[in-house]
Amino acid sequence: MARPRRPAPPPFNPAPPPAGEGEAQWIGRRIPRPPSMNGLYRNNKNRRPGQAGRVRTSRYDGWCGAAGWEIRTQGPLPVIKGAYELVILLGRRKGSDLDNYAKGLCDYLKKLGVIEDDSLCEDLRIRWHDALNAKQAYFFIRAATVQPARVQSEGLARAS
Repeated sequence: MARPRRPAPPPFNPAPPPAGEGEAQWIGRRIPRPPSMNGLYRNNKNRRPGQAGRVRTSRYDGWCGAAGWEIRTQGPLPVIKGAYELVILLGRRKGSDLDNYAKGLCDYLKKLGVIEDDSLCEDLRIRWHDALNAKQAYFFIRAATVQPARVQSEGLARAS
């Protein structure tokens, strides 16, 4: 006799980082864990003249499709013109490099038209989150509250 299945736990929805007075509010979305940067692109060995040398992997294309559906079910994302801030929470996976997971998400947000370019990121934070399983991720995004010139001058002042 088959055992009855336990109901799935409700989705984990972490609280957004605090926003100060006058700062833009964070918008959060649950997504499948992005592929590592090592699995985003592959070399096109049999390319002909005019073809790209690096192409997206089927794994990355599959993730983009799954993430797109997941994001759509949670409502639209804002379009951010200019600088933005991004926080990524990942379920812990043994042996994974935390810093390898940002590129795929940033590139996909650009493809969706949420951001203009991933080079406009002014603040990027990535951390493990034990309440998420190894196949889950969550991200928060908002328009940047610090102007790029100010960040650069503060960095120079600290370095001297």
